[in-house]
Amino acid sequence: MKDKRWLLWITLGGLALRLAVWFYYRSNPLALVTASLPDDALYYFTIARNLAHGYGISFDAVHPTNGMHPLWLFIITPVFWIGLTKWGAIYSVLLMQSVLDACVVWLIGSTVYDLLPEAKKSNRRTAAGVSALLYAGSALVIVRSINGLETTLTALLIVIWLRAYLRLDRGLLSWSVLGLLSGLLLLARTDMFLVLLPVAVFRIGRNGRNGRDGREWTKMLTAILVAAMIVAPWLIWNIVNFGTPIQSSAEAVPIFAMRKYDVLYGTGLLKYTHLLLEAGRNALKPFLYAGLGLPLLTILYAVAARRKTMSETERTVYLLTCGGVLLLVVHSLFRGFIREWYVLELIPLWLVAFGVSIGGNAGKTEARASGRWLLASMILVLQLIVFYPHERMPSQSAMVIRGVPMVQELTKTAKVASFNSGYYSYFASRPGSVVDLDGVVSAEAVEGIKHNDLRGYLTRDSVGYILDFRGDFGGYVNLIDHHLLDDFALETQDSTLALVLYRRKSVSGPKLLPLTQ
Repeated sequence: MKDKRWLLWITLGGLALRLAVWFYYRSNPLALVTASLPDDALYYFTIARNLAHGYGISFDAVHPTNGMHPLWLFIITPVFWIGLTKWGAIYSVLLMQSVLDACVVWLIGSTVYDLLPEAKKSNRRTAAGVSALLYAGSALVIVRSINGLETTLTALLIVIWLRAYLRLDRGLLSWSVLGLLSGLLLLARTDMFLVLLPVAVFRIGRNGRNGRDGREWTKMLTAILVAAMIVAPWLIWNIVNFGTPIQSSAEAVPIFAMRKYDVLYGTGLLKYTHLLLEAGRNALKPFLYAGLGLPLLTILYAVAARRKTMSETERTVYLLTCGGVLLLVVHSLFRGFIREWYVLELIPLWLVAFGVSIGGNAGKTEARASGRWLLASMILVLQLIVFYPHERMPSQSAMVIRGVPMVQELTKTAKVASFNSGYYSYFASRPGSVVDLDGVVSAEAVEGIKHNDLRGYLTRDSVGYILDFRGDFGGYVNLIDHHLLDDFALETQDSTLALVLYRRKSVSGPKLLPLTQ
C-alpha cells in the first residue's frame, strides 16, 4: 500500500470531482437531465421500483421484461425499497455509481503498476499514475459514465476480470473465481462475451499447439462451467417467459435501424459499405475517448516493436482491447448502431492498455515524469474543450418540464404510450400506466414492430394517448406501421412544440395546457 500512496491521492481526487458534480446535479436536476441521465436509465429505475414493490421484473407491473441487464438491476433495487422520493432514489443510485467509479480509478492505476514489475520505479509509477489520472479527471467520464446505467459496473468488472485472469495459478480455485467473475460480467452486460472472446481463442489455440495435458483443459472447463452456472438462471428465465434467451432491447431498435438504412441506402452494397465505415469510426471511439487517440499510437508501437518479446500479461491486455473493438464492430455491422455507453464502459480497459504500453515502451529506462504528467494534463484540458458536457440531451428538458406533468395528469385515469417512455413511466401516477412503444423493455412491442402492427399492440393494451417528440412519429409510421395513428387524433396543433400528443378518437378528454405553457 505504501508503494501506491500516490495512487490513493489520485483516487481521492477523482472521488472529490465526482461528488462535486453529484452535488451540483443534486441542486440542478434539469442540468442532470440534459447532460447525464438518458431516458434508458429510467427504464432501469422503473423496473427496479416495480421489483422492489413486488411486481417482479416488469416494466409495466403486469408483463415480465428482459430489456435490461440483471446484475445492475439487482444491485440498485434495494434503493427503491427503502421509501425514498423518486428523485431521492435517482440521486442515491448516482451517488453509489460515483463511488464505484472512484474504485475504477484505483483499479486502473493499481493494475498498470502491477503489470510492469520489471520497469524502473519512476516508469511504473508515472505509467500507472497517468492512466489513473486520465480516468479520474476526465470530464467525459464523470459526466457521461455516471448515467444511472450499468456502465460503471461493467467497467469495474472488466478490470477486476483482467486482474483475476493474470493471477491464475495451477489450482482450480483461481479458475473457479475467474468463472464467477466471467458470469457476473455477462450478467452486467451480456455482450461482454465478445470482449473476452480473443483471450479465450488465443488460450485455446495455444493449448492445442503446445499439446497441454488434460489438467489445463480441466481448469478451463471449470471456469466455463462456473460462468455457465451463474448465467444459466437468467437465460432459462428468458426462455421460459419469452421463448428466447435474447433480450427485447437487443431486437427492437436494430429492426428500426436496419429498415432506416434500407430506405436511405437500399439493401445492397451501399448499405453495407455505410455500415462498414460506421464500424470503423465506432471502433476508434474508445481511443479518442480515453486519450484523444494517443492510446492507439502507443499500443500500435508496442505491438510492432515488441511483438516477439512481449510478455504474456501485456499480450492479454491487448487481446482484451481487440475484444472491445470486436464488440463495437459487431454492434455497428449487425445492429446498425451503438449507444455511447458501449464505448464509455471500455475506457478503463483502454487506459490500462495505454499505461502498460507506455511503461513497456520505456522498458527499464527511467521515465521523464514531468513530461508524462504534463501530457496527461493537456489531454484532460482538451477533453473538457472537445467534449464539453453542456446539454448533450437538450430535448429531454421538454420531456421533464412539459411531458412529465402531462403524463402525471393523464395516467390518473388512462394509459399513455411513448417511444421514449423511461421518464414518463418512472414519474407516472400509476404503475403500468405508461406503455413502451420502441420495444426496449416490451416483448409485446417487439412483436408489434416485427409484424408491422403497433396499432394492434396499442389496442390490446387499451392505450388512450400517445405522447412523444414530433420527429419520432414519422420514422415509426413510415418504417414500422403505416396505420399506427389511424385510431388517434392530434391533440396539439402548435407545430413549434417539440412534443405532440395524440388522443384515441374514442376517448373524450379536455385539451391539456401544460404542453403549451
